Amino acid sequence: RWRYTYKNSPVNFLSILNNKIKMDKIKNNNKFYNPNVLVAGCGTGQHVLDVCNYQNAKILAVDLSLTSLSYAKRKTDELEIKNVEYLHADILQLKKLKRKFDVIEAAGVLHHMKDPLKGLKIIVDLLEPHGFLKLGLYSKTARKHIIEAKNFVKKNQFKNTREDIRRFRNEIFNLTENTSLKEVTKLQDFYSMSNSDWMWKK
Repeated sequence: RWRYTYKNSPVNFLSILNNKIKMDKIKNNNKFYNPNVLVAGCGTGQHVLDVCNYQNAKILAVDLSLTSLSYAKRKTDELEIKNVEYLHADILQLKKLKRKFDVIEAAGVLHHMKDPLKGLKIIVDLLEPHGFLKLGLYSKTARKHIIEAKNFVKKNQFKNTREDIRRFRNEIFNLTENTSLKEVTKLQDFYSMSNSDWMWKK
């Protein structure tokens, strides 16, 4: 769960995409002035808020967990966001949708499925020919510092309490040896009490 977020400043989707890939630049005849966007596996809604930065987007956010979905809906209602529709469903059920999307995003989702390729095929089939698919997949190499942080938490028997989270942060800041463990200080979640569960999850 999360409590706070940044204010949205909607910008054209292609502008956001090109800003993220920096040196490269994508040209597309479709200007994405009113993109239909699918967030496949929206969790508690933080990803949805990122997608709300796509100007004039019409968003469908889907998740398997009704609890997560309910929290996401509650938070977007609090923020008076009106362009998001929520659907309680498994990705494998999405083939029943009679819709196509200009942008589909699935971050931290497919690799948890029993058959990730089957899930991937379903969402690709929902993509418009001119569309973009954004995937976020776990990588042991990219998550090396997170694994190291989890081991550090376990070794030092830190608990999921405000006091221990603060102690954990101080221990990391005060490390003198050159270690990849310090990379966790670059994560936004490192500075959040509500998003720090990654340290204790298996």
